[in-house]
Amino acid sequence: MFKGRNAILAAVAGALCLAASGPITRLARTSAGTAAFYRCALVVLAPLAVMETRRRGPRSRRERIGALAAGALLGADLILWNRSIDEAGAGIATVLVNIQVLLVPVLALLIDREPMSRRFL
Repeated sequence: MFKGRNAILAAVAGALCLAASGPITRLARTSAGTAAFYRCALVVLAPLAVMETRRRGPRSRRERIGALAAGALLGADLILWNRSIDEAGAGIATVLVNIQVLLVPVLALLIDREPMSRRFL
């Protein structure tokens, strides 16, 4: 999708959006559940899901259950992260959300025995 300099600019833009989301959520002075709901609702993923279903065909029952479980876990993650903004502050909450980049590959290694690439190390 992005190559060379555009990839670097896209990565920096994404990092800035992540870094700004904690303070912006704190300034909104809303509950964790409301903030998480609107973070998901504003993305508007439903049209993309419809397009993907048309392209690949309907998913099996097992795939749908897995997708629903993943969505529920993502929703719980967003609610807990938004709550951490209130409890710990925007700075620490931003650190917490960015730690996932390191934590997920380590958990994949420990739980699924998926090897880490040299690039990660």
